[in-house]
Amino acid sequence: MSTTVAEKKPRLTTSAMIASIASEGQRVNAAPFGKALVEYAATRPEVVGLTADLAKYTDLHLFAQAYPERFFQMGMAEQLLMGAAGGMAKEGLIPFATTYAAFGTRRAFDFIHQVIAEEDLNVKICCALPGLTTGYGPSHAAIEDIAMMRGVPGLTIVDPCDALDIEQAVPQIAEHKGPVYMRLLRGQVPLVLDEIEGYRFELGKAKMLRDGADVLVISSGLLTMRALEAAQDLAQDNIGVAVLHCPTIKPLDEAAIVEAVRYKHRM
Repeated sequence: MSTTVAEKKPRLTTSAMIASIASEGQRVNAAPFGKALVEYAATRPEVVGLTADLAKYTDLHLFAQAYPERFFQMGMAEQLLMGAAGGMAKEGLIPFATTYAAFGTRRAFDFIHQVIAEEDLNVKICCALPGLTTGYGPSHAAIEDIAMMRGVPGLTIVDPCDALDIEQAVPQIAEHKGPVYMRLLRGQVPLVLDEIEGYRFELGKAKMLRDGADVLVISSGLLTMRALEAAQDLAQDNIGVAVLHCPTIKPLDEAAIVEAVRYKHRM
């Protein structure tokens, strides 16, 4: 996997915030979602891509360039996006539907619930700008998406940490039978988990990324990256911080969490 280093530019402007969540000088991989989907779809003609006017901003434009006949631009109509994805899944296709997380969940929740999840359709919903990663302000901040999606029966939820997580998650969620909601980091995505010896994303599994006798941090998504940074800083003060990464929110790997918290002397 080719990587680059994030350019050392001020991160105070809106455009910089939109472009990348990487810290200055951090290693990044460009458009891991789009690249992984293009690679996976090369031998699977049933994979199609749909977006609500946001192909470039969810990295789905790479799929559109590679397979224009399998790409569908639905316009600024998130409910239509989810309804069409459900219809395609009924015909045996594997739709990857992309938009921003705030729009995909809040605007299209009923369609995800009734059209896709109610019938256990094989739709993969991949939504960018999760949490507070947006530079567009409160209207685009998806602070409720996990809470909303966790309440939908039968919906698998994935919250990847970095470019490696995304790259490895794409084929696994595609192979999974049933609906999936994945939080999507796009553009210049940080790369950190390749430094963890033996790490591989496994759908439904939590992974202990580092051990420590004093504190346990359980995290998901890009906050795992921040937890690793904090653990490294605290190690300089002889505080051992363990980090348990839970990239699958639902189903949650409860066994791994219970095992991790059994260490009685650890906060």
